Amino acid sequence: MGFDTNSDGQVTADELPEPMQRLLDRADTNDDGAIDQAEAEAARLHKGPRPRGDQGSRGQGCPLQQPES
Repeated sequence: MGFDTNSDGQVTADELPEPMQRLLDRADTNDDGAIDQAEAEAARLHKGPRPRGDQGSRGQGCPLQQPES
């Protein structure tokens, strides 16, 4: 995952740019304060429950996956 700056397999709020931190609320379906690979994939595919926040779609793809340069 592109924003996983400490390479622990999860993305937490402190690893996300401030404008993207609300994504954590949408994608963190197990409420552990981090987005793991499975949650990132589910968010990318628009699958799984979104227990909090806006239920609407805001575009395609998962912003947690940065394109490789």
